[in-house]
Amino acid sequence: MKPGAASSYDRVLYHTLPREQAHPNRLSMLARLFGLRTAPVERCRVLELGCGTGANLWPMAATLPESQFAGIDAAQRPIEIGSNAVTELGLKNLDLRVMDLREIGPEFGQFDFILAHGVYAWVPEPVRDRLLSVCKRNLAPNGVAFVSYNTYPGGWLRRMVRDMMLYHTRLAEDPLERAGQGRALVEFLSESLPDPDVYRAFLKQELEAIRKHGDWALVHDELNDDFEPVYFHQFAAHAARHGLQYLSDSEFVEMQSGIFAPHVAEALAQLGGDLVAREQYSDFLKCRKFRQTLLVHDGVPLRRETSAEDVFAFYVCAGIRTEREPSLRSDAPEVFTAHEGKASITTNNPLAKAALWRLARVFPRMLSFDELVADVRAILRPGAAHDGSPEDREGERKVRGALAEILLKTFAANLVEFHVWKPPYVTEVSERPEAFPLARWQAREGSQLTTLRHSSVRLEDPLTRALLLLLDGTRNHSRIVDEMALVAGTRLGLAERVEENLHRAARAALLVA
Repeated sequence: MKPGAASSYDRVLYHTLPREQAHPNRLSMLARLFGLRTAPVERCRVLELGCGTGANLWPMAATLPESQFAGIDAAQRPIEIGSNAVTELGLKNLDLRVMDLREIGPEFGQFDFILAHGVYAWVPEPVRDRLLSVCKRNLAPNGVAFVSYNTYPGGWLRRMVRDMMLYHTRLAEDPLERAGQGRALVEFLSESLPDPDVYRAFLKQELEAIRKHGDWALVHDELNDDFEPVYFHQFAAHAARHGLQYLSDSEFVEMQSGIFAPHVAEALAQLGGDLVAREQYSDFLKCRKFRQTLLVHDGVPLRRETSAEDVFAFYVCAGIRTEREPSLRSDAPEVFTAHEGKASITTNNPLAKAALWRLARVFPRMLSFDELVADVRAILRPGAAHDGSPEDREGERKVRGALAEILLKTFAANLVEFHVWKPPYVTEVSERPEAFPLARWQAREGSQLTTLRHSSVRLEDPLTRALLLLLDGTRNHSRIVDEMALVAGTRLGLAERVEENLHRAARAALLVA
C-alpha cells in the first residue's frame, strides 16, 4: 500500500501477502554474514511502512509473541480489515494505524527492522525522501531497513508497456476497467506478431507477469499515478544522503558474480571494493527490473568477506531433490536440484553429498549446524565411536570447517537456506494434529494460506479446506476421518486421503503440533 494515494487503495484493495525476504529472520541472518549483530529476532521491534492489511505482519506477531510490531498505511479500508484480523486472532503485539509516513517523527520510537515493500518507486519524490528519513531516524543503531523498488535498466521495459497501456486506457475512469483494458492490449499485441520475434517474446513475458498477479496489482503497479524506477546507484546515493549504507540484497544469490561467465565475473572483480559499482554493472548485465535492498546506518562497520564460522550459529534447511540415492562414500558425481528447478549443483564431494542428501530427506525441517555435523559424520562413518578423543575432536573440527565452506557455497547458489530463528512448525504428523491458527482462520473464507515459513500456499479444493478447519489439536485421526466423511458424503478411500493431506500440510509447514 502506497502512502499518499489512499483513495485508490480504498477502492481497489491491494492483496498484501507475507514476504519471506522481509522477515526479521532473513534480515538478521544476512546482517550477521556481513559482520553485524542485530537485536534477536525473538525480541525485536518491527515497523512496516505501507503495510496494507498487515498480512505480512500477522504471522510474525503470531509466531514471535515477545516481539513488537507496528504497521502504518495511508488507506483506511485495508487498515480496518487488518485491525479486525488482529482482534480476531488475538495479536496483542501488533498495532496497525491509518497514518501517512510523513507524520512519523522521533517520538514514534526506534525499531530494529523497518520494512517498506513496494512503496519507494510508487510515491512522489518528497515521500521517497521522507521514507529514507524515517529509515535513518527511527532505525535502531544496529537495525536493518528493507526497501524494495523498481529499478533500471529493466524498468525501461516495464515503463514502455505501462505507457502503451496508459494511452490505451486514457478514457476509462474505473480502475479495474482500466486494468482489464490494459491487459487486453498486451494480449492483443503479443498475439499480433509472427514467431520468431523478440518483441513478441518480450510482450508474452510481460503478459505472463500481469496474469500472475491479477488486475489489482496492475492497478497499483503499472497503472499507478506514480511509477518511478531508479538505477541502483541513484538509490544508493539517495540513501547515503540520509546517512544510510548498502548492506546487501535480500536475495543473496543476486549478489554473486559466479552466475556470469568467467570473463564477466573477472571484469566485475576489477571494480575492487566499489560495491555499488559492482551491483550497478550486475544490474546492467541482467537487465534487472526489481530490487530488494537492505540498508544500515553509515557508521556501522561491515565485513564484506563472508566467514565460514558464521555458519556455525545458523539453522540450515534445503528444499532440494536428487533423482536417486547418492553414492555417499565415493567420488561419483551427483546432481541436486532445487524443488522449483531454478538452481542445481553437481558435486562429487562425499561430505557435500551426505549433507545435501540429509537436508533433502528432512525438509522442511531445519537442522542446527551442530545437528547436521553429527548426522553427516554418522552417515559417512556408520557405527564409528565418537568418543571425544583427540583424534575424534580433530576429525570433527575438520568436518565442521569443510562443511561450513560447502554450505556457504550452496547458499550462494540459492540451494540452501540459513536461518537465525527456528519457526514453530513440525514436520511429523502428531496423533492430534494442529494447524497454524492463522492458516485455519484464513481458510474459513479465503483460499490463500500463510505457512509458518512465512510463505503462501493456495487451497486446492473444498475438502482440503474442511480438513484444515478440523485441525485444532483436539481431534485424533479417527475422529478427523469421521467428521470428514460427513463433508465428503463417503468413507471410500477417505482415510488414506486424509493421511496424505496431513503429511502434505506438514511438508508445507502448516502444522504446529
